[in-house]
Amino acid sequence: MSKTKSTKKNETVKEKPIVTTDDIVVGEDVEGVAEPTVDDVAADAKDEVKTKLAKEPVDEIDKFWERDGKKKVTVKNISNVDMYFLYEMSDYRFSADRIEILIPARQSKQIAVEELINKFQNQNPSICGVDGLGNHATLFIENVDLRKYFGFEKQQILSPEKINEMFKIDKFNEFERAIRKNVVSLSEKLTLVEIAKAKFKDGSLDSASKIKFIEQYTDETIDE
Repeated sequence: MSKTKSTKKNETVKEKPIVTTDDIVVGEDVEGVAEPTVDDVAADAKDEVKTKLAKEPVDEIDKFWERDGKKKVTVKNISNVDMYFLYEMSDYRFSADRIEILIPARQSKQIAVEELINKFQNQNPSICGVDGLGNHATLFIENVDLRKYFGFEKQQILSPEKINEMFKIDKFNEFERAIRKNVVSLSEKLTLVEIAKAKFKDGSLDSASKIKFIEQYTDETIDE
């Protein structure tokens, strides 16, 4: 992996990758195979979310916000990379300095409901995933009621444990297919790289074809 890599104006990935909650999550071509765009991945699901937001009565949102807005719930970073969560709705938003809290890899933080509602209404991919239904999200809301309110009942998330299982696939074509299908977001790709590096270091990843594919798919270096 490169020492320093800028992907957005406010995002810099260094030796230990740090991802902001505004990262672009899908849409790049690898070896002539087009990665699905957000619309391709789940156009129907995104339309469903937009319809839900459009039909949601303003007074109902206000009631939910008023009743539970300041309540804090546990949010877990399920990836192997650190995440910054930007506060936009609390009193911090009036500060001259924009307040961000660090949610370290595989760890949890308490976040106010109003902040999560704001992220949901703005369809932030770290919370809403690639389709608006929470699939491939990086931050997992542990509160069941709030997930139901967002429509995340059938949310599919990719944990590092699941990525580790993919490395047990012997046939390269099946391995490649599994990675392309399941490793979609930027944070998932960075998690894949971190796991691949660890396996390369301990000798459990010695397939040249797998290493080459991961490097091309993620635009990162494994055997440095």
